[in-house]
Amino acid sequence: TVMPGITGHLNSITFINASTGSIAGSDGLFRTTDAGQSWNKTRDGYLRNLQFIDGDTGFLADSNGLLKTVDGGMSWQQVQRADGSSLGHIHGFHFHDAQTGWFVPSGSGSLFKTTDGGLNSTMQISAYLESALAVKGNHIYSAVRIRDYIFKSNDSGQTFTFQKIESDELFTVISDLHFF
Repeated sequence: TVMPGITGHLNSITFINASTGSIAGSDGLFRTTDAGQSWNKTRDGYLRNLQFIDGDTGFLADSNGLLKTVDGGMSWQQVQRADGSSLGHIHGFHFHDAQTGWFVPSGSGSLFKTTDGGLNSTMQISAYLESALAVKGNHIYSAVRIRDYIFKSNDSGQTFTFQKIESDELFTVISDLHFF
């Protein structure tokens, strides 16, 4: 195998330092502490997205909603809304810090923002959004189910514009977005 100990489809990878990292995939969550020389499974389930804010705080999406860690990924707790309900299956998410984040729940096509780590959220836009979501500073981009288009905001989601992606292809499918 390319990565000893890892099975299934890989969906997201992140490192919190040069030696410690995690991979979320179709067969669970895998962790390395030796720069990827070996990987150990730390959680079962189909896991879609993974993001660490710092060395301790991170978020992970599974089929039941959003999980949060405050100990570098050693343990994960389900993020519940203030009323005790789950956020539901999350397609895409991005957190700016431990409290402020944006997410697209499965089947909603809508972008939600939280400023309290997921306890409460408000819909920012409903526009057939997909899981591809990128946030950096005040800039938010999200792919749209209508091929060849993205929604973008330059004011932290206060307003959005619809933008066509120019391509020579008949249809362009955007499956992931990143800022560098």
